[in-house]
Amino acid sequence: MRSILLRFNRLSGVRNITSQLCLQNPFREKIRGIHTCSGKCKSLRDYLPTFWVPKTVEPPYRHVTQIGDPILRLRAEAVPDGEAASPAMKFLFERMIAAMRAFKLVGLAAPQVGIPLRVIVMEFPEAVMETYAPEIIKTRNMQLLPLTILVNPVLKVTDFTRKTFPEGCGSMTGFTADVARYAGVEVKGYDENGMQKTVRLEGWNARIAQHETDHLEGTIFIDVMDRKTLQLNCWEMINAREGRVELKYYSK
Repeated sequence: MRSILLRFNRLSGVRNITSQLCLQNPFREKIRGIHTCSGKCKSLRDYLPTFWVPKTVEPPYRHVTQIGDPILRLRAEAVPDGEAASPAMKFLFERMIAAMRAFKLVGLAAPQVGIPLRVIVMEFPEAVMETYAPEIIKTRNMQLLPLTILVNPVLKVTDFTRKTFPEGCGSMTGFTADVARYAGVEVKGYDENGMQKTVRLEGWNARIAQHETDHLEGTIFIDVMDRKTLQLNCWEMINAREGRVELKYYSK
């Protein structure tokens, strides 16, 4: 098996990455693919099986891993001391930020791009804020959050009041459920320059931090949701179109 961050060496052109970063990833060799069909159609693989060569994609991915990928259930490994500002980590940050923005998310954890390291990125920009109605912004205590990168984050609750609101996840596309989260938290870690950083968050931004740090423990929002509230966001459209709806997962 090859190390996680050694692969950054090849993908980003970085050289001489410290051996401390050689963490094992048991999922590298797995080829993942999804093919759904009505039974009447055939894919290229069905017609030309001898010519079908599955595409192998190396992490860190440009997409977001989906529920079922074993990496989402791992407890992520800490980034070794002194490596937060390394070129390899810079490459990881760039991939995470690009995926977060491409899929219009407000947070992402490294396992969601296929790397089991304790890294999160968060951002609640004005463009996302504008998609919510004013009453929702007020009720959920939504505030702008500039791009924040945290390596080896440690979360502490500062307000134990629990608020319950619908929550979704980039790793379970299209679904939401009610989740109770603490109203205020403090998160300490290292920034992209390797400097110690502390952020104090409340309301919706505190929820984002709790959601992303959960990913580092192998926890997904469905583990802490109100199970009766889980829903597919487009269920009404499916009924209106008598089931004639094709769901796609893509980025712009």
